[in-house]
Amino acid sequence: MIGVRGAGDTEGEHTAFVPKVLVVGGGPVEAALLEDDSNLAVQVARVQSWVEALVRMKQDRFEVAVIRSGPAATIFLDEVRRLDPDCGVVVVTRNGDPVSSYLRRGAIAGISEPIDPAQIRRVIADVLAGRRSGLTAEHYLERIDPVTGLPGIWQLERSLEVKLAWAARRSQAVALALFELEMPADPAGRPSEERKRALLHEIGRVLRARAPAGAEVTRYAGAAFALVLPGRSREEAVELVETLLTAMPAPMRVGVAGAPEDGIDPGSLLAAAERALGQAGSAGAKTAVVSASARPWRSRAEMEILESLATMIDAKEFQAPGHSGGVAEVADQLARRLALGSRERQCLKVAALLHDLGKIGVPEAILRKQGPLTPEEREIVQRHPYFACLLLKQALDLQEVLAAIYHHHERYDGAGYPTGLAGEEIPLLARILCVADSYCAMVADRPYRRRLSAEEAREELRRNAGSQFDPELVGLLLAELEAGAELVREAGRTASRTRAPTC
Repeated sequence: MIGVRGAGDTEGEHTAFVPKVLVVGGGPVEAALLEDDSNLAVQVARVQSWVEALVRMKQDRFEVAVIRSGPAATIFLDEVRRLDPDCGVVVVTRNGDPVSSYLRRGAIAGISEPIDPAQIRRVIADVLAGRRSGLTAEHYLERIDPVTGLPGIWQLERSLEVKLAWAARRSQAVALALFELEMPADPAGRPSEERKRALLHEIGRVLRARAPAGAEVTRYAGAAFALVLPGRSREEAVELVETLLTAMPAPMRVGVAGAPEDGIDPGSLLAAAERALGQAGSAGAKTAVVSASARPWRSRAEMEILESLATMIDAKEFQAPGHSGGVAEVADQLARRLALGSRERQCLKVAALLHDLGKIGVPEAILRKQGPLTPEEREIVQRHPYFACLLLKQALDLQEVLAAIYHHHERYDGAGYPTGLAGEEIPLLARILCVADSYCAMVADRPYRRRLSAEEAREELRRNAGSQFDPELVGLLLAELEAGAELVREAGRTASRTRAPTC
């Protein structure tokens, strides 16, 4: 066993070169590197801040630096590339922060919290091995990885952007699997770099040969690979991964995530897959871990809490209780017409109940204003979908709900906000929510006009079909109104006792 010493320890009779690792903030990372039973020989220096770290790097040479994610890590990476581009920076990410953004700025590897001591040591060992082989951060960002011949991280993010946009337009799923090599050790207790490169090459060959049509295989950070699977659900991806693992030349850990349930953009999907990969690392080799629980995601008790919160939201806007509930009822009637599944209907209900949550961040003077809003006031109100998602993103684990809330003021013709999506680019649940919310607004008294009659509301829906609203959904709602559906009639009565949103 080779011992691990702190940077301040004396070398005594030991004169062999020992790599130096600079840890910003210490904590679990420093503890993992100083464990007595570690086979990793490094000198560890700890500093409290990134500023102190830069001072130390001007005084001494470090092979590896470890820092937690955040704005400071971004500044630190830029300064390290200027001071010592040969130093490999490892970023410990937290709160779902994807490591890919730091890799683009020059980090050599990333680790997601919670921290696994064995993983920390493994990543540091990989980085040190890469330093000896002359690999730099740029190698991981190259369009073609020199070890496996596969596209690198740059291509992965480009691919995810394209495939997620394609899936959103077609209401299809996309799955992402991250594979990480569990590097075996040679008899001396140290991993063989030559053996590792051979294994990485073979894993890349297996993934490329066995990936289904339409899938894309790329290298990821360190000893990891990414497999993008358009048109496959997370559960289908897990089944495929279990088949692929049987052909691997060495043990692998795998984390699987799926869109839209785990993320609707490359960053959030990568973060979910990285969290799953961390869970797989603690579960043992050849284990695929799904990133989110398969249980029904909202219990009856939880729904009652959300309904109470919706009542508080209505009160914030000085509405009688019921507006958000009325929107939920109309939206559910449309969902039934579309034959959506129970899970999608539940997501839609939560989104309807909480769609105005962001107005908590809008001054009451604006919400209560009698008459049209000024451009500045309107800009503040139009930020409420963003405020809502900011408040909810740590509490809700389903991206469909956040996406429906965030985009429910988009217009079918692309003239809405906050992003100007058009047509079927707008998530389906958001399009449903838009029609339901607008209908309930029409049949309610507003601060500057009386509520519309049933016929006036129907005419307003017809006039705006294809411009503000999805014309198919307008047709379905009109059919419900013509049929005199009880839920729609009741929702209209509920909404008529409330003030509709001012924007």
